[in-house]
Amino acid sequence: MRNLSNRYRLGKGIEEDDNKAFLWLRRASDNDDISAQGTLGDFYAQGIGTDKDLVRAYMMYDLGGTASSGKKAELAEQMTQAQIDEAVSLSRQWQDEHNSYRPSYHGLEAQGSDGHYEYH
Repeated sequence: MRNLSNRYRLGKGIEEDDNKAFLWLRRASDNDDISAQGTLGDFYAQGIGTDKDLVRAYMMYDLGGTASSGKKAELAEQMTQAQIDEAVSLSRQWQDEHNSYRPSYHGLEAQGSDGHYEYH
């Protein structure tokens, strides 16, 4: 699903279509594809194939795990605390519903140089 999304996004072998790219990426995300979730954060943040939605972008970056923590921090600078709280709540709700948890669920945000997680 993520690969099909990428093909639509770049127009590789098929006509470029950001709406279809978003649709397939969202399907991959719904199936707990962490890489897709981080990339979906980009789509929401930039309004690619969907309306720009900073809350959803932050939520997806949170679901994207520590690989998306830098993007999440950058996005937070454009958001109110209420928006961030809503995004975190949506992320936690998604994780509970899918029984799939990210390190940030327990307050673990960054990964140290030796691979361990650190509380933030």
